[in-house]
This record gives sequence, structure tokens and C-alpha cells, in this order.
Amino acid sequence: MTTDVPLSPALVDFALKMRAADENALVARTSTRRFVITGTARLISIITSPADQAGIWGVAHARPGAGEATIAATGDPGSIVGQQQIFDKLGQQWGMWVTTTLEGGRLPQLVYASITCRDAMVWAAKRVSSSSKSTPAARMAAALVLNTAHLGRTAGSMAAPTALELIREHFASPLDTAEETHLGVWVDFPAITPASERSMSALDEDAAAEGTTLGKAFDKMHAQVGERRISRAARLIPLLEPHLHARHKDLVAALALLEKHPGPPAPYLEAQVGEDAAYLVRAMAGPYTPNPGNLPAAIATLGARERALESVTKTLWATDQLEQARGITSGDVLTGTPQGAGLLVGGASLIRARVDDAFTGPDGRTYTVTDLDTTDTGTLITFNKPLPDTGGVLILTPAISTHKGRWVKETWVNTGTHPQGQAPGVPTPDGGEVAAAGGWGAWAESLKR
Repeated sequence: MTTDVPLSPALVDFALKMRAADENALVARTSTRRFVITGTARLISIITSPADQAGIWGVAHARPGAGEATIAATGDPGSIVGQQQIFDKLGQQWGMWVTTTLEGGRLPQLVYASITCRDAMVWAAKRVSSSSKSTPAARMAAALVLNTAHLGRTAGSMAAPTALELIREHFASPLDTAEETHLGVWVDFPAITPASERSMSALDEDAAAEGTTLGKAFDKMHAQVGERRISRAARLIPLLEPHLHARHKDLVAALALLEKHPGPPAPYLEAQVGEDAAYLVRAMAGPYTPNPGNLPAAIATLGARERALESVTKTLWATDQLEQARGITSGDVLTGTPQGAGLLVGGASLIRARVDDAFTGPDGRTYTVTDLDTTDTGTLITFNKPLPDTGGVLILTPAISTHKGRWVKETWVNTGTHPQGQAPGVPTPDGGEVAAAGGWGAWAESLKR
């Protein structure tokens, strides 16, 4: 039976879930691999203590395949001094790696267990970078954490990927949603049973919470030592290390699971890794840390992220079957019957095309919409040139935009001072340019075009 109704991505996801349950196995959700773990990466596992709600107890890090992790820990995460101690150790341990990687134009990638783990590192890095008492080594480590995380919010970036999110994006499992939020369960599958519990899940961010083995040990040490920080550190750090090593082993196992994904790498990844590396070469030279108070720079960053998302999404529409189905459902990808310079799209399909919108055909050529006309059998979309005959079915994807943003120029920087009437961070343009535009207001409006 055939139908003009496009295949629902939700139905595809449900079918993959049912197949995984039927086979009791993990099933690939995508036909492309959307990650690159570089050989120079550092795998990051941490332990936080909800009782303190102030910082990190310890960090384990190592290169992929390097074996045992290196540990940076403190006995006093509740104070800024404790966080400075950790980042100072990280800075000393990462110094040569960061220098040689950046000098070679490569990416100093940080791979985290989960978004929670990355956010905890970013929160601590902000405290360290804003303290005047932090050492240069601590500031360097904090700047790397902040800059990679800043890049990590951009579509396709590989500067700070998280293993849990990558696994959930690439595989369907018979696990329920609650179980899928624990990386350790993915690592143990299918050995785990529904009745089993990971009493000490190596990558559970609540591992140090009240009631766990480690949490009880912390409580006991607090009671015995009180506020004598040096003594407490000497007693606590040996307790932290085996748990940090266990977390690191689970993270390594998670990456090995990802490497089993059968699909080829997504086409955009190689170029994106290069762009990430180039950004960090510039950003770490300062070292620069993202400044959310610089409004023009913030707007430019948002524009860059939107363009990156557009580029990645459209590439996946062309290369990944499930993403192509999502695009057809949303109306961003057109499928129908070619009729000369027109495409007849079935009446049940959603269409988001407008006149003057540019689309890319399977032949790589760009086609511009000139007219849309509703017929009894669907919508006839007319283009500026004849479409290729692909056997009755043609799929078009929007062309990748190369514009540099409407609102701001990407060379704008926050200089710290500005003339009256000029927006903060905007260098004074040529006086004739402003006068010709009719003043500051008209000049600002001209930037939108």
C-alpha cells in the first residue's frame, strides 16, 4: 500500500524502540555518525557533593586509550580555595598538552560524561577565572573549560561533547527514559536486569549524595575532622580516587560503545573540528573568556550559532534518512513529482517554501521558488529552471546560507569605551558612512538589510 502522507519520524522512533525491545539490543537511530573523538582529547569524569552545593570534589582525566586516569582533587570543595586547588592542578597537568595541541592547530577537546558534568565544570571554572587569587595555571585550565563549553553550544561543535547525549542520539534501546539518563546503565547493557540497581553508578552525578557508600564516608570524615581542612583533605582524597577511576573506566566503555555505530561520519564534522580548533587558537591566546555583557558580541554569537544549526541540519537532511523524514514532516524538505520546472507536492504534505526561497536539488544545483499554486491534487511549486527527472520522486533541501548576519558585524569587539550615542563595543565607523545614511539611527537600520 502506498500513500502520499510522509512517514512520521515519531513512528520511526517508536519502531526502532520496539525493535530494540524485541531483540533486547541497541539499535542505531541514525545512518551517520555525528561525533569525532580526537586522539588528543581529554576524557573528563568528576565527583560533586550535593551536600556542599558549592563545587567539585575531584576530576579524573586522561587521553583516550591512555589507561589509568590522572586525578585532581580537593578536601574542601565548599570554598573557592578548594576549587582553585583543583584547577591549579589541572592547569599544571594540561599545560604541555594545551600548548602543543594549539601550536599544531589541533583541537584541545574535552569529552564529558554528561551535560550535568560539563555544567559543574563550567560553574567552577567561572568562580576560578573571576578570582584575582587564582594562579596562572588555574586560569588557563578555567579558560579552556569555559571556551570549549562556549563552543559546545554551537550545532556540530566537537569541542566539548558529552558521552551520554551522543549515545542517546545514536542508539535506540529497550530501556525506559529514566534508565537512559544514566550512562552507567548504557555501559552495563544488556547485563543488567530490570530488578537490578547500580548502588554506586560510576557516572551517576549524585554518587556523593546522602545514603551512598561514598556519601556516608564523606559524612564520617566531616564529623571527625570538622573544619580542619588540611587534615580533612588528607583523609578524603584517598577515598575519592577509586571512585574517580571507576567513573573514568565507565566513560571509556561508553566511548567504545559509540565507536560501534555502523554509519559513516557526517560530512560536516571534519570542517567543524577545524573551525573549533581555529577558534580556540585565537581564544586561548589571551586567554579569552566569553563575556555575556558584550551585547554586540553576544548577538554575533547567536547569529553564528543559528547559521551553524542551519548548516548542520541541512547536511543531515541530505545524508541521514531519519533526519530527512523529520524535514519532510516539518515542510523544510520537499518531496513530490517533478513536472518540468515545477514540483507537485501531495496535498497532505506540509510546505514551508515561499517565493524567492532557494533550494538545493539532488544534483547539487540551486533552484529558486518563483510561484506556488494550489491544485486539486496538491501544491505545484514552480522554480526558475527545470528540475532533474529522478524517476518520479524529487527531494529538495534548502540551500545553505552564507550570509554574515543582519544585525552586527563579526569584527565588532568590546573596547570598553565608546563615544556618546554609540552602542557599547561598536568601533566608530567612517563619518561619511554615517552621514550618508542619515545619522546614527539610519545607519543602524541599514545594518539589518
